[in-house]
Amino acid sequence: MAHLSGRRVNLQLLRQLGRKEFSSCFEEINGTICIGWCDDALRDALNLIVDMPYLQEINVIKMFVAEKGAIVPNIAPNVVFITKPNLDSIQLICEVILRTKENDRSSDHVKYHLMFVPRRCFLCEERLKEMGVFETVKDRIYECAIDFYPLDNDFFSMELPECFREYCLEDDTSSLFVAARGLNCLQNMFGTIPRVYGKGKAAELVFQYMARMRGETSTGNAAISEVTPVFDNLLLIDRSVDLLSLLPTQLTYEGLLDETVRIRSTAAKFPATIFKSEDRQTQQPLSETIEMKKIFLSSADPMYIETRDKDYRLVGPHLVKKLDTIKETYQKHKQKDTSMAELKLFTSNLPHLIAEKENVSKHTAIATLLKDKSQTMDFKEQIRQEQNLLFMDSSIIGSSGPVDLDKSNPFVETSIAKQEPITKVLRLICLQSVLNNGLKQKVLDFYKREIIQTYGYQYLTTLLNLEKAGLIGSPTARTMPSIKKTLKLIDMEFDFRSPNDIIFSVFDGYAPLSVRLGQFIRTPGWRSIEEILKVLPGPKIDERQEVPTALRKKLEDPTVASTFMNADNPQLTLVFFIGGVTFAEVSAFRCLSANDENGAEFVVGTTAVVNGNSFIEALMDDYSHAFDTTELTSYSQKSQRKR
Repeated sequence: MAHLSGRRVNLQLLRQLGRKEFSSCFEEINGTICIGWCDDALRDALNLIVDMPYLQEINVIKMFVAEKGAIVPNIAPNVVFITKPNLDSIQLICEVILRTKENDRSSDHVKYHLMFVPRRCFLCEERLKEMGVFETVKDRIYECAIDFYPLDNDFFSMELPECFREYCLEDDTSSLFVAARGLNCLQNMFGTIPRVYGKGKAAELVFQYMARMRGETSTGNAAISEVTPVFDNLLLIDRSVDLLSLLPTQLTYEGLLDETVRIRSTAAKFPATIFKSEDRQTQQPLSETIEMKKIFLSSADPMYIETRDKDYRLVGPHLVKKLDTIKETYQKHKQKDTSMAELKLFTSNLPHLIAEKENVSKHTAIATLLKDKSQTMDFKEQIRQEQNLLFMDSSIIGSSGPVDLDKSNPFVETSIAKQEPITKVLRLICLQSVLNNGLKQKVLDFYKREIIQTYGYQYLTTLLNLEKAGLIGSPTARTMPSIKKTLKLIDMEFDFRSPNDIIFSVFDGYAPLSVRLGQFIRTPGWRSIEEILKVLPGPKIDERQEVPTALRKKLEDPTVASTFMNADNPQLTLVFFIGGVTFAEVSAFRCLSANDENGAEFVVGTTAVVNGNSFIEALMDDYSHAFDTTELTSYSQKSQRKR
C-alpha cells in the first residue's frame, strides 16, 4: 500500500487509523477467532484496511460466509460476525446462530460477537431481541468506526452505496452523520480546512453536523487542531445537484471498465480465458461455469496510472507503443556489438522488463474486452442516443433522427419493446428528463405505462422513487440550457484525439457539472456563477472555519501564505461527494490537477463509487422474495403437526 502515500496528502494515514479502530474491537477477545461475513462488498472494502496476514496476527484462523442455510464452523471459541447496520444482514446472522445452536450441541461453548461497521444501530439491536439472539451477544457488540477507505493516493470512499437512497428517499441522515464524523477526523489529521464551499441540502446537513461535533469536542482536540492545514478548501457536493453527470456512459478506460465489469474496492473480476493465449483457449474444455480472475486496479500498477484516465479508444494504441518499446529493448541487446557493461545492465533490468511486459499483456487483454464491447451495434447506438440528448441543440443527428426532448424517444420505445435491461431504459429516460428539466405529463405517463406493462407492476415503486429523487418528473423552469452555456459544459467541436479541454474527454464532449463547480472555486471564483448557483437545487455554503489564533496569525503571515499559492504548491481542494461519484468525474479532477495552468490540485472523497446503472439499481425496491412461499409452507407444516 506504499502507493497511498505518493502525493501531498498521505492517505496511508487513513488506512493506519482504520487498522487501529479495527484491532481495538478485538482487544478484549481471548482465544482464536472465526469471522463470519454476510456482505461481500463490506469484506472487499475492509480488505483495503486489514488483509489476511494482519488478521492472522490478531488470532483469526478462519473466515466463512454467513449465508442462508449456513452453520458456524466449530473450530474456534470465538465467532465474530462483521456487518453493516442492515436489518437483512442481522436477520441472516440471527438465523445462522439459531440454526447452529439447534444442530450442533457442541457449539454451546462458543462466544458470539457482533461488530457493526461503521456504526451501531438501535433498530438492528431491536431485531436481535425479536429473534431471541440479543442475550447471546449483548455484552459483545462493538462499533468499528471506520469511516473512510483509501482507494488511491488521491481518492477515498465510505463505501456506502445506499447513502443517497437513505437520505433522499427514506429521510435517514445517519450516513451523513458518519460522513461528518469522518471529515472531522480527517481535519484532526491534516489540519482545519479554512474555507468550506458546498451546494445542496445534504451538503448543508453534513456541514452543520461537522460544526456541531467540533463545538462539542473543541476542548479535547485543542492540541490536534494546531496542525497546519494541508487543504485550502473543502467542497461538499450533494449528488442531487448534479444528477446529469451520472447518466451518460463513461468513456475513460477506468470508467468504461466500471460500466462493464464493476470495479469494487479497487478490484474487478474478469473471465480468466481473456488472459490466456488463443492456443490455450482452444484446448480448454467446455464448462458451464466460467472461471473468473480478480485483478487489482490502482496506482500501485504503473500501467494503470498511464491508461485509467485516457479515452478508451486511445488505450489500445498506447499499449501497442509500450509493447513495441519493450521489444526494441530486447532486440537491441541481441546485437553482436553489445558490450559486457550494457549486457550486465540489461540483465539487472530483465526482471523489471518481464514484469512490465506481463503487465502490458494483462491490460491489452482487458482493453480488447472493452474494444469488443464498444464495437457492438447496441453500444454504438447507446452512445449515439446519449450524444443526441446531450447535444440536442446542435446539428448532431443519430440513426433515429434528431431528438425532441418534449416527445417520447423512439429509441427508448424500441428498447422497451425489445425488453432491453430495465436500467438501460430508465437511464435514457432519466437523461432526457434531467436535460429537459422534466418531461411533459403526456410523455411521462406514456413511459410509465410502457414500463409497467412490459416489465411488470413491481417497477411502479421504482418510478415513484426516481420521481422523488428528481431523476424524472413533470416540467419545471427550463434552466439547463443556461447552465450548460454559462459553465461551458458542452464542446460542439470535441475531438477525442486532441481535445481543447481535457475534461471533455471523459464523456465525449460533455464536461461534468460537478467538476466545473470545483474548477470555478480557484478561478474565476463562485461569485462569477452566482446566478447559476441560485438555480441549482439546494442551499449554497460559503463559510470560513475558525482556526486557532496562533495558527491564524501564522497563516496570515505573507511569507507563509505565499507557500500555499506558488506554482510549486498549488491550492489544494478536497471535493467530497455525498451520494456517490463516478470514475469519469474523478478522472476529470485528476486532469485538472495535472494541468499547471489551473493552479489547483484536487483530492476526491465520496460516500460511494457509482455509475448510472448501479445508482438506479440502488433506487429500486427488491421484490425478489415478494412471492416466496417458503415461510408459508413451513408455517403450514408446523400447524399440521400441532393438529
